[in-house]
Amino acid sequence: LAELRQQMNPLASKPQIQFFEGRDGARTVFDATLEAREKTLLAFLSLADTADLIGPDYLEDYTNRRIKRGYLLHVLRTMEKDKLAMNSNFFARKYVTNKAQRREVRYLSDDLAFPLSMYLFDNKTAIMSSREENFGMIIESREFCEMQKKLFMLLWDRAEQETPLSKRGRKLKRMGQAQSGRK
Repeated sequence: LAELRQQMNPLASKPQIQFFEGRDGARTVFDATLEAREKTLLAFLSLADTADLIGPDYLEDYTNRRIKRGYLLHVLRTMEKDKLAMNSNFFARKYVTNKAQRREVRYLSDDLAFPLSMYLFDNKTAIMSSREENFGMIIESREFCEMQKKLFMLLWDRAEQETPLSKRGRKLKRMGQAQSGRK
């Protein structure tokens, strides 16, 4: 029936774009990810910029709701941005690969540091800027999201799996512990 509607009205498959301003708008975009039909969320994430925009308390609340609702998060980040997050926010040390928190993190080279964050799910691409541009946006387009997911998987397969036991991962973990005053 949906295909028949598209043939009768080709504009029915036109991408939908929603734009949201400010911190509350970015939070609205994050909340939309928790309505996904797909139970695995794919994300390009700048932890430092995301926490700065939506706030560390909201990020913690979002993470708890994501886990409770059964969503797995595959996330691509860079060490550069994670170091910034750990230097400015003690909470960041806990956002590493963690099976109980249903999160797998892989790292790309620092020259690919993201200035914003992007979640991919269903036929949607959710974008959250840094505080500098201060917005959130959801693009609903099967083709656009499919392309973004393919790019994500290409990078995912080539990204490094850092763990707290790896040399770079231990360094990040120590930075987080030093920042929070724990050893």
